[in-house]
Amino acid sequence: MTKITLLLHFDKDDFTVIRMPTVRIARLPEKPSIFTRWSPVFMIAGVVCIIAAVMVVPQLIIKLRRLPLTPKEQLDAEAAIRTAIIQLLGGLVLIAGLYFTARGFRLTREGHITDRYSKAIEQLGHDNRDVRIGGIYALERIMHDSQPDRETIVDVLATFVREHTRVGHNEPSKDPIGADVQSAISVLGRRPGIEEETKKLDLYHSGLNHADMAGQDLRGVMLYYSSLDNTTFAGANLTKASLSFCSGKDVAFTNCSAIGANFVNAAYIDSWFLHANLTRTDFYGCDLSHSDFGRRYIELGQPPFPPATLTEARFTKAKLTGTILRGVDLSTVRGLTKDQLAEAIIDANTIPPEKWGTSDDEE
Repeated sequence: MTKITLLLHFDKDDFTVIRMPTVRIARLPEKPSIFTRWSPVFMIAGVVCIIAAVMVVPQLIIKLRRLPLTPKEQLDAEAAIRTAIIQLLGGLVLIAGLYFTARGFRLTREGHITDRYSKAIEQLGHDNRDVRIGGIYALERIMHDSQPDRETIVDVLATFVREHTRVGHNEPSKDPIGADVQSAISVLGRRPGIEEETKKLDLYHSGLNHADMAGQDLRGVMLYYSSLDNTTFAGANLTKASLSFCSGKDVAFTNCSAIGANFVNAAYIDSWFLHANLTRTDFYGCDLSHSDFGRRYIELGQPPFPPATLTEARFTKAKLTGTILRGVDLSTVRGLTKDQLAEAIIDANTIPPEKWGTSDDEE
């Protein structure tokens, strides 16, 4: 019977029931199979066949070969054939034993993993935050030990993050995240087998304020409509991530790789994009007021830092009021108008676009 676990979260002002994904549990037959009921008969028949093979087959082989043998030579030949048959049967028995041993080990291991999963889910729904954190790291261990369960566990942890960072239906919380949510995010950001995944990590409508995602592998993550105040993605892999329709202030994208990512109609104010790889990134309609993409100059007493890479990035209708673009190469960007750039902070090392956009540009 397949087991479905419900995670209950109680709050003095709210009651939430989360339907968690199912865990694979071996189905047991409701009644013994034909093989089980007749196994003694099959065993006796097998023994009889083996004895017959050992005693009769050598004589048949010699008879079919029609060799001119003396009685002694015939007995010696039969003995040699019987020895070969016994060795062959012994090898088959050994192989069968290894197979059933491995099968039993696998079933036992799956049973242990199922028990560990069930216990971890119970911990995840506990009132005590420390117990919940223990459940999160227990699920991480299962991800490493059981490849077939990885997708289920990723869904469980993503659901945990979403449900613990919202107020009401699909409304992200404005409060800083708790230690348990941070633990779940950290586990998701270093999960094994990301290259083999067919589903994207779904954290939409989450309140991830003050979350630390530095250096995490978040390629393809869906964060749209999330709240990201004081969140750090420094050094993270955000390739093809969806950060559209989010709101965030003081967000750190420093040194991240966000190739092909989407920041459409989002607001990242007073944020940092220094040394970020933003190749083919889409900033359509994004409010980037007072954010910093520019180079830091050591001769000005600043820590040396290269600017963001904006190759073929799109800035159509983006808001660049006070946005720092010192030393940034804008030669290949799309949709950037002269009026937009006039609102930004540039210097002599800023390279303007080879092709300017227009106010009606919708490319």
